Amino acid sequence: MRTFLLILTISAPIGFLALSASAELGSDNPTDAQLLAERLTEAGSSGSGIFDIQVPDAGQVYQPAGRVTRDKFGVVGPFTLSAGLQLQDLDNLVFPGTSPADKANLFEA
Repeated sequence: MRTFLLILTISAPIGFLALSASAELGSDNPTDAQLLAERLTEAGSSGSGIFDIQVPDAGQVYQPAGRVTRDKFGVVGPFTLSAGLQLQDLDNLVFPGTSPADKANLFEA
């Protein structure tokens, strides 16, 4: 009897897992046809999909983004509940080339 209970204890979870694994996955919402249509839409004109990158205009030069040095990254002034972080704290959180206008847009006053 003890052997039967041991076998039943071991086989019940295995059977449950096998039964649930054989169930159909997904809700069919959206349908397969809708997903295929979305993938075709995302394919882009050059076939590279959502990663299509415009060819730069003649004379346009891209520069690599500046980086906040490791010893300064994330270093901010004192945080208080009334004042929070300040605009100058963004200097150590965003790319150094970020314009003051863009920094002001990031800052919640």
